[in-house]
Amino acid sequence: TPDEAVIQLVLGNATPTPFSPRKPSLEPAAIPVADARQWRPDLFPLIATNRLPLRIGADSNGANRFVGEMARARVFGRALSAEEIAASAANKPHPLDKDPALVGDWQLGRRQGAVVPNSAGNVLPAKIVGQLDFVDSSHGPVVRMNGNGYLEVAPDPRLDLTSACTLEAWVRPAQQAASGARILDKSRVGTANGYLLDTCP
Repeated sequence: TPDEAVIQLVLGNATPTPFSPRKPSLEPAAIPVADARQWRPDLFPLIATNRLPLRIGADSNGANRFVGEMARARVFGRALSAEEIAASAANKPHPLDKDPALVGDWQLGRRQGAVVPNSAGNVLPAKIVGQLDFVDSSHGPVVRMNGNGYLEVAPDPRLDLTSACTLEAWVRPAQQAASGARILDKSRVGTANGYLLDTCP
């Protein structure tokens, strides 16, 4: 398609009106400095934002709860490469642990009182909602979810990922409900805003 086109709609027996296409300027128009913020990359986001919390193990209504064990959940504000994902799967110390795009790294078996702290910084703790069991497994400490609880991270601009993201979770699922279950969720039920990671029913 051309960079610029004119479309004229004519209804019924109406006669099209003549028109002359605009002549393109030879020089691109400069963006005024005062309007520069209007042209930032997230002006037309790929991922819509919302005021919802990030939930681990449930949807925005607190339903579709995950059943099973979860050891770790991470949220990156960029798309990881295949090599980086493979390195993360090795579960060894890696530069990704200090990646500037790492928004949240919740090692879910390590509770501190009523929250699971964020290893990516002293912000965005995951609050325990309902009843969860924190147990030791053959792979280290995990949270065991039995459908009676989940974790919730309060809304924060750092969770508003508009251009790309990578969601990671280490899970050992048990039998889920027929509708499936949410693993990580920051999206209003029934919409396509935000982002989520879930099981296929």
